[in-house]
Amino acid sequence: MSRFAKIYVSVFSVIWIGYGCYSLIMKQPHSLTLLLFGTSFAIVFFFATWFSQWLLGNYKRVDAFSKSFFSKKVASRKQN
Repeated sequence: MSRFAKIYVSVFSVIWIGYGCYSLIMKQPHSLTLLLFGTSFAIVFFFATWFSQWLLGNYKRVDAFSKSFFSKKVASRKQN
């Protein structure tokens, strides 16, 4: 899954950024906006892919932390 996700994000990032660069070269209207959108698209999806891979690698630790965190909140509410 991680290789597929990285390839998927890379391909679409190249497409968006490449089209933004092409529109800048051809002096199309709103070309800078398109380039900035493509760049932000790439950044957001690279971080989302990295974060999802990190979660998959550390899901046991994250799950244990969330259970202990929420059980402490429930216990403190019951005392009040």
